[in-house]
Amino acid sequence: MLKIISGIAEGQVLQRRDDGFAVAEIKVFSDSAGKLSIFMRRQDNGSRAGRFVVSVDRKSCLFNAILSELPVGGPYELCVSAGPEKIHVKDIYVGDVWLLGGQSNMEGVGRMAKPGRPNPLIRAFYMDRVWRLAKEPLHVPTDSPNQVHYSGINTSKARERWRELSKGRCGSGIFFSMEMLKRSGNVPQGLICTAHGGTSMSDWDPALRNKNGKSLYGSMLMSWRATGQPLAGVLWYQGENDASGDAPKSYSERMARFIKAIRRDVKQPRLPFILAQLGRYHTEDSDPSGWKSIQNQQLMLAKTIHDLECVSTIDLELDDCIHIGLAGHRRLGVRFARMADRLVYGNKKELPPPQLISAKRIKGNRHLEHGIVVVELLFKNSVGGFRSSGTPCGFAFVDEKGVEVPVIYKTTLEGNLVRIEAMNRGKLLSYDLVYGAGFAPRCSITDGRDMALPVMDKIKIENMEQDGFFVLDWMVSDLLPSPSDFLSLPLPDMTIAKTFSKRVFKAPFFNLSGEVAGRSGMVYGMAKIEAPQDIDAKFFIGYDGPFKLWLDRKPIFQDMEGLNPIIIDVHELCVRLSKGIHEIVAAYDNNNGMGWGFALRISYPKKKKCKQVIS
Repeated sequence: MLKIISGIAEGQVLQRRDDGFAVAEIKVFSDSAGKLSIFMRRQDNGSRAGRFVVSVDRKSCLFNAILSELPVGGPYELCVSAGPEKIHVKDIYVGDVWLLGGQSNMEGVGRMAKPGRPNPLIRAFYMDRVWRLAKEPLHVPTDSPNQVHYSGINTSKARERWRELSKGRCGSGIFFSMEMLKRSGNVPQGLICTAHGGTSMSDWDPALRNKNGKSLYGSMLMSWRATGQPLAGVLWYQGENDASGDAPKSYSERMARFIKAIRRDVKQPRLPFILAQLGRYHTEDSDPSGWKSIQNQQLMLAKTIHDLECVSTIDLELDDCIHIGLAGHRRLGVRFARMADRLVYGNKKELPPPQLISAKRIKGNRHLEHGIVVVELLFKNSVGGFRSSGTPCGFAFVDEKGVEVPVIYKTTLEGNLVRIEAMNRGKLLSYDLVYGAGFAPRCSITDGRDMALPVMDKIKIENMEQDGFFVLDWMVSDLLPSPSDFLSLPLPDMTIAKTFSKRVFKAPFFNLSGEVAGRSGMVYGMAKIEAPQDIDAKFFIGYDGPFKLWLDRKPIFQDMEGLNPIIIDVHELCVRLSKGIHEIVAAYDNNNGMGWGFALRISYPKKKKCKQVIS
């Protein structure tokens, strides 16, 4: 009897080494008395290729044949004979082999009406551990011989039903391979399929490797070992099932341990790893914090783990509430390929995804820009400059709960620069700037090669005042007649209590429009603040009528020209506050009943807190 036990299989792609040749260790059983003959030849012209070194253990009838120097390309045919028996193993290629892992978005749930024609240079090691032409669906879990990939009785009827459900589905693996063919000059591509939908990093825990086919990690290693070959790299899309409960807290740790384990177990310490950042999720859930945490951690992994890149999917088209569709997978496949070209093929012209360098608040002419915050974000790796299909969108200011506050009214793209303009009605400085707010943001910004901006959380903006407060607690006078000479107004007699009442306004400003609308006049307001130590502070003022301000009974500002509508922070005053309590008095004329009020924000150096004293 003559039999190939391991080392090579029909339709297989062998992984080329750096020198362009493949190596394979082939074990053959032969109990024939005849001489063993083994060689590799090209299928197109029959010419011999490669070189064999054969050792034999006659006692066990095992032959160990080391194939080396098999050049990139194919198809090749392995010919083995012993006496009258012959074996021919066809369609063997030498190229690059990729491991596909993760959950449903890697498994592929996109809807494809008609699959494309298979390319003989793209082959897949399916979940039944058989090499065939790569065509959708790549992942059919019930085809696996390992229990972890199915539940219940894995009958032929159950497998057929799953395969029927999988018809018309697609992922990014074949699109990735098609792009890699172009970039490599038609080097054959092989895909090892191991993804399984609805799985978490706990399910992929390397600590479960000894359970073999009863664990995802163990099953993945079994598929890899069955090929007998090293890997070109790993494509990974996973994280959806780690985005709730306590799971986000340990995601980075689990991912780092997982990547380290793969590199150790395949004996490739610098094995390239290309990770997809989570995309959109259309849901009724109200708390996106876990989802955002996973996206942010995935982006950070590229900064902490060598030979890893993270590609954005936030702008890709979906076919349901969470799964990328055909058009999106086509784009994602190319994005994966760009990073594989860089990490594996060493193409340094293919830069990493766009990466934020800095975000700065731009301060210009106050009368033109006041009440407006302009932020410029500078990126690197924005090949060909930024662009958008339609109005650029995706940047947002969010409150402490992560809910978008719709203050950004304009986003401009200029090369590697993104400029955003937002209205500042007082609270803006306490919000966080993000790219991709919530579960399902609309994000449209890519560079010229269609590499999308990644989801970014809590972007730090230089020159943004992150401290200070609006003075909202006032003692307010009755509406008084407007004086003939507003600028000569004296301080009011605050001891006449009956003419003043306590008012606490909502941010950002002292607003009397509702109660004095249409009535002409002026009011006084008195407030107190406390400085815990001597500090240099700034008073930012905005108003829409004649306005005058005293600090500790000394006039510090006056202006007859107010801007309507009110513009927050239109004037900036530098003041010295000594330790202790300080009294502020404001006089405001409502501009013949047309005005609303004024705003006073007090800013102070970081780590030197100042507060309002309740009147």
